[in-house]
Amino acid sequence: MHTIHPDQEVITMDKRASKKARQCCAREKENLVVELQKCDWCSTSYESLSKCYQAAAKEIGERSRACLM
Repeated sequence: MHTIHPDQEVITMDKRASKKARQCCAREKENLVVELQKCDWCSTSYESLSKCYQAAAKEIGERSRACLM
């Protein structure tokens, strides 16, 4: 279960989002999968894996939010 902190905005995709925005978010989801796979291959410890996952999620998350703007 994920905990949402009060200062975090939750953005969800709905039918009001444009086709272009949905396509952009779909591409970013694929990019996230690729980046997480790279983390899996390159990490040599749980700590480095965790840091890699967090960095990938932050970067892709920022780009995904930009899709909706």
